[in-house]
Amino acid sequence: MRGSVVAIGTELTSGQIINSNAAKLSAALTSLGVDSVFHITVPDDHGAILHALRSAELVSELIFVTGGLGPTTDDFTRDVVAAWAGLPLYFDDSAWARLIKKLELRGRVASNSQKQQCSFPQGAMILENPKGTAEAFFLRVRDRRVWVLPGPPLEIEAIWDAGVRKMIEQLIPDGPKYELLSWICKDKAESEIGDLVESIVRGTGLRTGYRCFKPYVEVKIWCLRSDLPKHSAQFDRINDALKNWLDPKPTTSSD
Repeated sequence: MRGSVVAIGTELTSGQIINSNAAKLSAALTSLGVDSVFHITVPDDHGAILHALRSAELVSELIFVTGGLGPTTDDFTRDVVAAWAGLPLYFDDSAWARLIKKLELRGRVASNSQKQQCSFPQGAMILENPKGTAEAFFLRVRDRRVWVLPGPPLEIEAIWDAGVRKMIEQLIPDGPKYELLSWICKDKAESEIGDLVESIVRGTGLRTGYRCFKPYVEVKIWCLRSDLPKHSAQFDRINDALKNWLDPKPTTSSD
């Protein structure tokens, strides 16, 4: 299966904050055997969000949408998702009761504007948020499975652990699980490292990738977990070929 991440928020497209959600979700999906094929970040704009959803629908079976589930006027992700899905929104009384209770425990009173956080596309499955007031939801859009999540990373992580991971595992219980192996090298050109590694893995079917973040070069190999023993000889050869340039503790990992 293929997965896409649609991140929504003008704070992301303007550079105010970094979109870490896409990286974390993709890493989690890859570990479950889902091929993460598409990331797109769009501002709080109806047309841009709709275009992003349509684009994700073209390339993936699983779509993860983050952001725009809050109580303010620029939080209209649920409205656009409903329009894209061709579904009406409905107000969920149980979600509203949970929101009121959460705020009461914090010594706060729910405001009328927060009622929009309790509207969901008709037929959606509500996913409770253990860490925040914006509950997530899951729905089927045509033959796509869509998870709509809040923006804060800690809330996404909590919702993922509370049930999303299990939902995906049930979709592909016997699917292939991949392991990402990584070597961080220093003081060696990316092209030279690539030549060394490719000469070792050529013909094995292993998928390779490289990332240069000066003065480092990262070598990445994705391998089916079930095939790790079969390729142990290649990994040993890579370790030996790169041993003079390996640096396990780089000072930075940013691109």
